[in-house]
This record gives sequence, C-alpha cells and structure tokens, in this order.
Amino acid sequence: MLSDRENTLKHIWRKNRKLFETIIKIENYNYITMKEAQAQVQRFNDKRDWSTAHSIKDLLLNMSEEIGEFWNLIKGVDTETQQRLLKENKDEAENFIGDMIYLIYKVAYLSGVDSEKGFNDVMKEYEKRFPVEQTKGKHANKLAGGIDLKEEK
Repeated sequence: MLSDRENTLKHIWRKNRKLFETIIKIENYNYITMKEAQAQVQRFNDKRDWSTAHSIKDLLLNMSEEIGEFWNLIKGVDTETQQRLLKENKDEAENFIGDMIYLIYKVAYLSGVDSEKGFNDVMKEYEKRFPVEQTKGKHANKLAGGIDLKEEK
C-alpha cells in the first residue's frame, strides 16, 4: 500500500507527465537557468580579470554599438524584407543576440543585480500592464492609441 506522499507524487506524475518529459529533454540539451548563465559570465570574466565595476558605462556603450550593427542588417526596408534578411543572415542575428545576452549578464553581475529576478519581476509587471484581452493584436504606444496600463507615479 502506498503512503499519502507516494500517492500524491504518483498523481502529480500522471497529470504532468508530458511536462516532466519535456523538462528531461531540455536538461539533455544543457539547459541552464539565468542565474547559472550570469554566474558563467562572471566566472569567464573573473578568470581574465575583466570584472571591473568602472567598465559598466563602457559595456552600455558596447550594447549600443551591437544594436547599431544589428540595425544595419535590416534598416530602411519593409517588414517582409526584414524577415527575409534575418532568415538569410540567421548566424549573424544569433551572434548579435548572444553578444547582447552576454553583455546584459555582465552588466547585471557587475551591478549586483539578479537578472533572473529582474526578468521575472518585469514579466509579472507586463502581465498587469498589457492584459491579453485588451492588447491582443494591438500595440502599446499610448500616444498613438495603444494600451498600456502602467501606473503613473
């Protein structure tokens, strides 16, 4: 006879089997959390003595440069052409995204910020600010008639 705990676990497994199998598959692809990625970036920089707080402003400038490089790939063309260019230059786009994620994690650890907590907090805020039933298929620019329920301070 199974204990209450064992029955509960068995019930959870049955109801969530597909989710658990997905998680197991993800783990086989070296899934890491945002905290682990941030720590990995810090270890990489610490080994090279690149963890200097005075460089935060330079990292932010570097992010602007990266955004400019990515923008150069798709500037001045319509949305359809942008999508085509992104498909044709997928490796370059992935490199840009990787550079930006690296820089975000570096700025986060140098600033003493938990990137995972920051991301989760922002997503919770966005869920409140942009409810699906009011924003689906619409933009969020209030000045142009969009929906943004951000509370004014």
